[in-house]
Amino acid sequence: MSNRIVPNLFIIGASKCGTTSLYHLLEKHYECCMSSVKEPHYFNSSEKTKDWYLSLFAGCQGSTVIGEASPIYSETTYFPSVPEKIYEFNPSAKIVYMVRHPYERLKSVWKQTLSTGHFYERKYYHQKMPLNFHKAVFYYPPFLEACKYWTHIQNYRKYFSDENIKIIFFEDYVTNPKNTMQDLACFLGLHPFKDVELDARQKNSSRGKTVASPFYYFLKKLPVINSLSKKFVPEGVKKFVSNKLTLPVPSDPHLNDSTKAEIRKAIESEIQELFSYTGKHSDFWKL
Repeated sequence: MSNRIVPNLFIIGASKCGTTSLYHLLEKHYECCMSSVKEPHYFNSSEKTKDWYLSLFAGCQGSTVIGEASPIYSETTYFPSVPEKIYEFNPSAKIVYMVRHPYERLKSVWKQTLSTGHFYERKYYHQKMPLNFHKAVFYYPPFLEACKYWTHIQNYRKYFSDENIKIIFFEDYVTNPKNTMQDLACFLGLHPFKDVELDARQKNSSRGKTVASPFYYFLKKLPVINSLSKKFVPEGVKKFVSNKLTLPVPSDPHLNDSTKAEIRKAIESEIQELFSYTGKHSDFWKL
């Protein structure tokens, strides 16, 4: 592996906390090279090969930072071996973990998993997402379990020193992206970023997402349909069919007082530990 280009930056999550936006900003920096696939999911998979993974960084010669962004890597209670695997792969790697107010993250994850069909089939968790929002929050791993930020970062601290771990709060990233990115540049040993602007899409990635009908969802997954569509179907026709066979993602689900109380009970100590570790005031997020 010494003769191959290997990543030295892992944006581990959490999902719906700005990892895609951060990936693209880093991609623009002249000293960075990001994986050709944004979310390789290599370290939580037993099927993907090392050769395939390293091929994602084939064009990264000479870059100071070589990275990828797989939010699922932060879900260490469901994928407990991931931190150790990353450490064994590159013990000097930098780890970036983006976190967000749990209530807002849960709402965003709900809309994302509806859009990507987690209720139609088992994605990564050997179970389908419950359609009931309350059940999904407490029983589907990407929801509340992924909000146990302190647990997950502690599992990385077993292998990586604090000097190699950076936590970014989504709220800081959105309200003051320039300062956040300059701070990240220092952490990564990069020259300062020149232009840091987040557009409306980057601040609200749920905008424009849709939920596919069962027929349309499984039709799109057929390789032959995908191949024919790319070669022969005009974009206007694709858009027309999509509009007919999809619905807009619902508005934010309601978190009632009872659900909020259950969430607080599950993660309040986690949040306070995280705030203490990062120097945030204890009421930075109001739960």
